[in-house]
Amino acid sequence: ANDNYRSAGTPALAVA
Repeated sequence: ANDNYRSAGTPALAVA
């Protein structure tokens, strides 16, 4: 989740 958040830079994706 952390990596995805950093890659996309979107908190919404990290929460999901």
